[in-house]
Amino acid sequence: MSQSATAVADLDRRLQELHVRTAETPLFNPVFQLGLELSRQLESGELSLDQVESLVAELECEGLRARAARLHRLVSPLDPVANEASLRELAAEEDFSAFAARWQRPLAHVVFTAHPTFLLTRAQTAAVAASASSGDISEQTTCAAPHDRDTITLDTEHEAVMAAMARAQDARDRITGLLFEVAAARWPKRWRSFQPMPVRLASWVGYDMDGRTDIGWATSVR
Repeated sequence: MSQSATAVADLDRRLQELHVRTAETPLFNPVFQLGLELSRQLESGELSLDQVESLVAELECEGLRARAARLHRLVSPLDPVANEASLRELAAEEDFSAFAARWQRPLAHVVFTAHPTFLLTRAQTAAVAASASSGDISEQTTCAAPHDRDTITLDTEHEAVMAAMARAQDARDRITGLLFEVAAARWPKRWRSFQPMPVRLASWVGYDMDGRTDIGWATSVR
């Protein structure tokens, strides 16, 4: 088994071959079988730990790039000028009451939770975010961050959530500022009664103690 991308392709191909056998019996698990085969290759010396490390690193990079690409698709378009133009089109209401009714009711409720940060290191999270923001999903950009595990604490979870909320609030402020600008230009006598709330923001950080040792029962009431 080589250390190149072909090795990962070989694993994919073998997994597909094993998956065909699920038609014979629903009890057959192709993933377990592939794991068993890799274990036997390690025992026999056909596969080295260095090769396994290379495979894991390649799969990790593939996962990071897929995550960055998905985030890029979700938040596109990213150009501020294009986004402002789109927002102005959405705000093109002829009637003030209709305009106010539309933008004073949240179009989305966003809850920020820190738990997904368990999957990636802070450096990897920053790299994925940068790639998603720029559209550069190359290995050099997305996979360059070190993968050494961070120490996860409740404080770091709170910091991550508060940083995300601060960025979201900045974005919401830009939206509401534009809406006020539109309202003031179209309805100079009524715009001061306008109370926009395009997005409602909230946070959730779990204080449950399942599987973690960095907090005690009293932490939730500190």
